[in-house]
Amino acid sequence: MAVSFRDTDGRLPLIRDMITALSLSNLCFIGAWRSVLYPQFNGYHLTELTAWGNFAALIFDVLLLATLFWAPYALARYRHKERLLAVVRWVFLFVAVAALNYIRREFYGRMPAPALIAVIGKPAFITLLVVAFFLIVFALVRRSRQIISITHAVILILSPFGLVTLSQAAWSLVKSHPVNAATKNESNGRDNARPATRVLWIIFDEMDYRAAFAVRLSSVELPELDRLCGESIVATNAYSPAKWTMLSIPALVTGRLVSEARPSSYNELMITFDGASEPVSRSTQPNVFSRTRAIGGSVAVVGWYHPYCRVLGAI
Repeated sequence: MAVSFRDTDGRLPLIRDMITALSLSNLCFIGAWRSVLYPQFNGYHLTELTAWGNFAALIFDVLLLATLFWAPYALARYRHKERLLAVVRWVFLFVAVAALNYIRREFYGRMPAPALIAVIGKPAFITLLVVAFFLIVFALVRRSRQIISITHAVILILSPFGLVTLSQAAWSLVKSHPVNAATKNESNGRDNARPATRVLWIIFDEMDYRAAFAVRLSSVELPELDRLCGESIVATNAYSPAKWTMLSIPALVTGRLVSEARPSSYNELMITFDGASEPVSRSTQPNVFSRTRAIGGSVAVVGWYHPYCRVLGAI
């Protein structure tokens, strides 16, 4: 890690190298940070919430890897081992380039080789690879110290991201508590004088009714489906309230068409009813389960895709 400035007691380079090691370690875990701190759809589809153990483990991993980056270089410089210093510098360069390239692919996408070949042609692609290889080798042989210095500067410039991710993880560690996304909400069963009437509602998401029943081949036998159909209420002219599960399920349980649905947090879905202009939180809307509870019944929900226990936990 070449440098261009020194102080009298060597304290400044030591601090700088520690910051560089921490920054590089943090960049190596950027994918894990992104999935933990910024889960897709605000964590709505998570089967398990990110618990305090995940944040603690990531913080520990970053600090441990930073120590592994820093210790060999500090030892080699303290004992004036030039060969070891050279090896550490090259390792730093390749790790830094790999981490930066991963960030580029993560945030700016990538063009696969077949797609690039389709655009420029195979001969041009091979020529491009050969030219790039020789340019990289020439640059590393003739300008290796300058390249390492530039890479070092880039890693230092990106060091504030380490402070951001570690502080966010520390705050999440403080405010989080072990919890499971599928925590069950026990229904308060009420004693009824009359015998209980049980209704079982099963939704076969994305099932093809025509293939299963209407135009089923004579050689295909589905006895269990046929038996279920014979024991159930059958409506051959029914249709789904929407094309997507995200919209269909809220519409089915509330009895109102939904034109838009957007996850706002890990336990809330903002829905816009057909004809309405403003979205409302799904958890506050009356639905078939809350109405059943209101007349003295007990309910239970088992499902996938939507986090039913979190969204309907208040029923």
